[in-house]
Amino acid sequence: VGERYAKTTERSGTFPLVSLGDTSIFRIESGGTPDTKIADYWDGNICWATLIDLPADNTITYLFDTERHITEAGLYGSSAKLLPADSVLVSSRATIGRIAITRCETATNQGFKNIIITDKSRALTKYVAFMLTKLVPKMIALSAGGTFKEISKTNFSTLQIPLPPLTVQEEIVAEIEGYQKIIDGARQIVENYKPTIKIDPAWDTAKVGDVVDFFSGVTLSVGECLDPNGLPLITIADVTEDGYLNTSNIRRVNPGRNVNCLQHGDLLFNWRNGSKDLVGKTALFDLTGEYIFASFLLGIRPHSNVNSTFLWLLLNQYRVEKRYMQFMRQNVNGLFNRDELKEVVIPVPPLDVQQSVCCAIEEEMAIVDQNKRLIEIFQQKIKDKIAEVWGE
Repeated sequence: VGERYAKTTERSGTFPLVSLGDTSIFRIESGGTPDTKIADYWDGNICWATLIDLPADNTITYLFDTERHITEAGLYGSSAKLLPADSVLVSSRATIGRIAITRCETATNQGFKNIIITDKSRALTKYVAFMLTKLVPKMIALSAGGTFKEISKTNFSTLQIPLPPLTVQEEIVAEIEGYQKIIDGARQIVENYKPTIKIDPAWDTAKVGDVVDFFSGVTLSVGECLDPNGLPLITIADVTEDGYLNTSNIRRVNPGRNVNCLQHGDLLFNWRNGSKDLVGKTALFDLTGEYIFASFLLGIRPHSNVNSTFLWLLLNQYRVEKRYMQFMRQNVNGLFNRDELKEVVIPVPPLDVQQSVCCAIEEEMAIVDQNKRLIEIFQQKIKDKIAEVWGE
């Protein structure tokens, strides 16, 4: 195996370039949208791809089905084309450069340029798809338009990819797919893991309001108070989906008055923000230095019998379990303030038990973080391999 890859590496960068417009190898087809006012054109059994079927975080999407379907009447009553399985789809309008390989017969809307490989003895579908990822910046540069940029079929046809012999293409694909399997495995762990405290029914319980102190954030017109030498202001935008603080875009303000700063171990609870799904998103303040926070967050300072990390994990767990929904007073903005939160009942085991629970979960979270890093490493390996084929 090592010798085989060494040969591939030696030849990288010397492969001949072929254009996507070379009709001896490829055929390029555009898509179309049936008239949405004609019911007979829709909800049939023909897959019809749109951008929503190609997630942004996929290097290549393998398309087994689509969210929307059309009928034969819709296909023939529009400019949509039925593409065979094993075609390459490339988004070419507005969002340019998302790539998929069809696993079934599929049509697309007009926001795609689609490649059918007509000579499978010269080009592998997966190889072509991987090479196209390198051309996304060029696709964007060749696009034009007012409201939405789009690369024309003519310009798309001028794009070139290196084309080694089929056996070399197979080696390259096998290497990249090996990396992708590692990414997929790590991503399963990252996406499915949720820190969960297994609650023992024998533990003591208490209402949140009996074991914490609440304090309010500041209400400011941030634009008028910006001050590069002021205090960093934490807002809901600085709290990640999983409850961490991301201060990379934090703003500094001069509140114009004395305000209380956060203490290490304080919690910041999102009590009011446009989406009900965000209510209860809680951050643990573990930073050094003076920080203040905005009023749409609620400050929580645990009493001495409650471990801050334990309560942080628990409040986020309750959000995932949708326990706050019963307290909602306004469906529009998910209003949920300290009066409601005071009444939420939580387990309060002895401090040593709380600490033990936190240590176990932090160990799990460390493994998840390692898998996040693994994803980054092997995504870079894929990029490096593709660049190597291009001779970079």
